[in-house]
Order: sequence, then C-alpha cells, then structure tokens
Amino acid sequence: MLGKQYRISRGSAIAARPAWRRRAFLLALPATLSLVSACSMTPVQTPDAPASSPPVAKVIPHVVTSPNGDRVDEYYWIRDDDLKAKRPEIIEYLSAENAYAASALAHVKPLQDKLIAEMRARIKEDDSSVPSYDNGYWYWRRFDTGAEYPLLLRQRGTPDRQDSTAPIETLLDLPARAAGKPYYSIGGTAVSPDREWLAWTEDTVGRRMSTLRIKNLRTGEILQESISGVLESVVWAGDSKTIFYVKQDPQLLQSGPVYRHVVGTDPGADPMVYDEADKTLFTDIGRSASRKYVLIEVDGFDTTEVLVVPADAPASAPKVVLPRQPGVRSYADHLGERWVIRTNDNALNFRLVEA
Repeated sequence: MLGKQYRISRGSAIAARPAWRRRAFLLALPATLSLVSACSMTPVQTPDAPASSPPVAKVIPHVVTSPNGDRVDEYYWIRDDDLKAKRPEIIEYLSAENAYAASALAHVKPLQDKLIAEMRARIKEDDSSVPSYDNGYWYWRRFDTGAEYPLLLRQRGTPDRQDSTAPIETLLDLPARAAGKPYYSIGGTAVSPDREWLAWTEDTVGRRMSTLRIKNLRTGEILQESISGVLESVVWAGDSKTIFYVKQDPQLLQSGPVYRHVVGTDPGADPMVYDEADKTLFTDIGRSASRKYVLIEVDGFDTTEVLVVPADAPASAPKVVLPRQPGVRSYADHLGERWVIRTNDNALNFRLVEA
C-alpha cells in the first residue's frame, strides 16, 4: 500500500500489492529518454557525444551443474548472492559500467532535465488518496509538496463518515523511512485486528527482498525485532499477536516457506507453517474477507491450490480447501459463512461458485 498503489483490504486494516508509486515514472524517465534517443531512426550527431568504449566483462568459465545437464557460464563470477560480501571485482565492473553510461548519456542530460521539469510541473504535489474505511478507522495516504513518498494516515470514524473531531494519526512517515537510503520501497502493510499494531515490509536493497517490521500504534515505538529476507505479504491472526509471513529464497528470489511469528518473541525460533515442495510454484498469503481465515495460496502457470489456517487458532496446521488440479486455476475467499470461488474449471473465462 504505502509508496505504491493503495487499497484497503477486507481482512486487515491496510494492505498492498506491488505497483509503482505515483511519481516513479519521473525517476525512470531519464533511462526511457536515453533509450528513445539511442534507438532513434535518424540519430542526431552532437559534437560532445562520447567516443569512449564500454567496459568489457572478464570471461571466466564456470561449470553450472543441474539435473538437466551441465552448462558453462562465462559470467557466473558477476553473481552477487551474498549481499554482505561486497566483492570488489563486481563493484569495480559495475562502477565502470555506470561511469560509461553517464558519459554516453551526458549530451542528453539537459533534455532529460527539461522534460522532467515540465512533467513534474503538471503533477499535483500535495495530493491525497480517497479515504477508505476498515474496522473503526478511515485510512488514506497523503503526499506533501516535493515528497517522493507519502504519509500513511488514519482517523477514527463510522462506516458512514470520518470523525472530524478525532485526531489524525500518522501510521508511517515514509519520507523519513526513505531518508538517506539509496533505494526504498514499501511492500505489504497490515493493522492488527485490535488496531494497536502495524506490521509492514520494506525493501532497501532493490531485489524485492524485504524486511518485516512492527510498530506499536499506542506508543509510536518501532520494535527492535525484525525479520529480513521476506516477501511483501504480511497477515495478522485474530489474536493481534501472531503474524504470518513468507520467507524468500536468497538466490532464486522465489517464495519460500510460510512462517508464523508472535510479537515479542525471537524471530529465529519462528515455526514453519507450510513449505511448498514444488519450487516452480509461487506461495503467497492473505486474509479472508470474513476475517476468519489466513489464506495460503499456491499459484502456478496452470494450477493453483488454497490452504487455510483459522485466524482464531493460528497454531493449527493448514488444511487444503481447494486442492490443485492440472489445468485448473481456482481462487477462494470466505464471506460471512460461505466460500466464494472463482475458477476456470469448465469455464474458459472463469465462473463464480459458492460452497
């Protein structure tokens, strides 16, 4: 939600799906303009265009073994699986690439700056999303003038309206969270059912490998306990103490097992809830609209599976409610006392059924 595309979730007070934040196109614009310039059908010759040659990566043969046969990767040495290693040969090569790119694009920099300024002048700098109601509060985000990230705010109210006499609370100050970091992206966010805790994930590396953090909304304290190497999704159980999250494979950057954490305990001792054996499938989590279940969704190219854990019994083993079938994609949500299922079983463009 924060810093990206916002939505109010049905099962938790706030949640998010990955999406570019409102001004992200301005940050990506220089590369786009450079690409357009480089690919022009009639390239413009400029006297200050660089004549230097790009750096050439070293060729170091490395045999990669796999069940499907060995192969030689001549650039395996550029892999950087250990973020803490800071291998000098990789940094040296990337620095050379960056320096060459800066030199090669220097002659279009004035044009880039001009176009960015023109586009930014047409943006409403101080902007807010439409507030959405959930569980006693209205939630929204607000961009202040000049800010690349918003504030996440809430105010008490009823489903009909906000209470204008209630104070506006700042859940997260994203400009402050991003300050001094070369990269920052907010992932999933969720307020506990008792509305006193905020859990969120944030990426400060740029590899979609996030860290889960927790804030006490009564005191404003951000807890020291955190969990690194997770995917973006985060879900609270009904006890407002237990958090479900998904670990991420540090090399493949694929979803790993689902874990369960209790606020105030050692994350290193968190029990594993579910581990998908087929690593070609993606695992994600959510919470049902009825707030009664934590959903574990396994998704592949041509099959899906849905497992559930009762929200009021978070230590329970997950149970399959929609088993996987080859060629069938089905998604489930719990509304009131019934399951609503969207499936392509005998339906080319999907159909809705209930159980």
